[in-house]
Amino acid sequence: MRRHRLKPAIAFPLAFALLAGGDRPATAQPKAEEFRPQKLLEPLPPITEFPVKAVKDVGEALNPSELVIGVTVGKESRAYPVNMLTGPRREILNDTLGGKSVAATW
Repeated sequence: MRRHRLKPAIAFPLAFALLAGGDRPATAQPKAEEFRPQKLLEPLPPITEFPVKAVKDVGEALNPSELVIGVTVGKESRAYPVNMLTGPRREILNDTLGGKSVAATW
């Protein structure tokens, strides 16, 4: 039996395809009839209700060194604390500011 030596440029993609468990490289696009979208996560409900405080009422509720996302629309401004956007169920806050819809996200 004669053994062939493949050049690295050929051997690596071939080995990768075999390790990926298919007859074509893992990076190849599936054919239209093979495509099946996968639901990875349940959709999060929109967050439209959250506490809003006037600057004079914030007091100790907000640490002076805390990161915020500041937004101004027209003459209205709001600061969204980043820690409100980092929980597993809080990624986007939907709001209305200055008569416009805004989405604060981190």
